[in-house]
Amino acid sequence: MAVRHEEGTERRLIWVVAVLGVAVLGLVGWVAYDAFAPTAPNGELQELVDAYHQAWNDHDGEAFLALVTDDYVMETAQGGPNDAIAQAANVVEMAESDWTVVVIGEPLWWEGTDDAYYVSFANRLTSTVYPEEGYEGMSMMKIVEVDDTYLVARHIYYGRY
Repeated sequence: MAVRHEEGTERRLIWVVAVLGVAVLGLVGWVAYDAFAPTAPNGELQELVDAYHQAWNDHDGEAFLALVTDDYVMETAQGGPNDAIAQAANVVEMAESDWTVVVIGEPLWWEGTDDAYYVSFANRLTSTVYPEEGYEGMSMMKIVEVDDTYLVARHIYYGRY
């Protein structure tokens, strides 16, 4: 019995192998990205970061104080450190210039243990007294657990404001 060899069979086989190879590489890349992507260790931490920014944008000093530790510190290149009470007053005062903070994209980095979590992100600050494009900077926060809830203990901002 003779084996019939069709023209183009080898070419089709090469294409099938190439397509399968690309699919496998894509899957491996997706798994690697998913394993190392900077996502919050849990939803409660991301909710805290979101609420913290919302308190700034709402110029709500009371909400801000509810989200930070008693020994909270805010540091910037322009000054500080400011404690929780001083920073809450700044949050309220910034309403005069319609000051807002917008996180750019997803957090760049999450790291942590049971004692403390750290997050960093790029942000844009806007205000009626800033240039139209605002100012871009970087923030890093230290988050700790106090009485079964997470609070921001430290916020370091690098950039112009």
